[in-house]
Amino acid sequence: MITLKSKTFCNYYGQNPDEYYIKFIHHNIDIIDEENEEYKKIEEDFKKIYEFDNKAFIIYFSDIDNYLKLAKNIDIVDLYKDKIYLRIRNKEEYEKLNKYNKLDDIKIIVDLNDVEELDIKYASLVIQTDTVKELSIEKLEYLLERFNIEEILLGQIPYLSKEYKYLYDDMSKMYGIDASQKLELEKMNKITNDIYSVSEYKRIINSLNEILENLNIQNKIDGIYKIFNYIAKNISYDDEGDYI
Repeated sequence: MITLKSKTFCNYYGQNPDEYYIKFIHHNIDIIDEENEEYKKIEEDFKKIYEFDNKAFIIYFSDIDNYLKLAKNIDIVDLYKDKIYLRIRNKEEYEKLNKYNKLDDIKIIVDLNDVEELDIKYASLVIQTDTVKELSIEKLEYLLERFNIEEILLGQIPYLSKEYKYLYDDMSKMYGIDASQKLELEKMNKITNDIYSVSEYKRIINSLNEILENLNIQNKIDGIYKIFNYIAKNISYDDEGDYI
């Protein structure tokens, strides 16, 4: 196990996080101390976490100001190329980001409902959708023609569509997947590190559709459980950090 030193990381993980938190929770950065010494400790903590498991390593910023603070004090873009994810919610945030030069090696997370309005042309995009039904292959192909979309972020795998959401509660009762087993469920399905390449996302949709098309409504609960098992057995990281 590792020992963290920065206030920023200790506030988020605790001083001695266990393996689950290192591997399966996004490293959301919230700078709480802007002294030079704190940035040095943050850099050391990054290195420890990266060395512990560089395949699962993701630096996630939900706030652009925290990203800019860190990027101006630590050269994270060069250190952790293609591992940095930043959520953009509106044009003002993107304009603020655009003033900063190093955009090539970060990935911008945009909600599916905002992608066309934001119209971000010159950056690598990660499209977030909470249900696969909202982002069909046809809609994805349309967006791929207009934007540089590299990955898809799924909010929750079981929520195939809003009308099937109730089945998750029934499935939980039937298979014993309750709150006490939430960590195990997330580990099995990578729900917290649920970012997929475009090709893998298409594979997921095709597999889900194939399962659901062969089910009547009485069997859909079993079908959702089959989907969990499919994801657990067929989605993993290769040595380069891509998805297979």
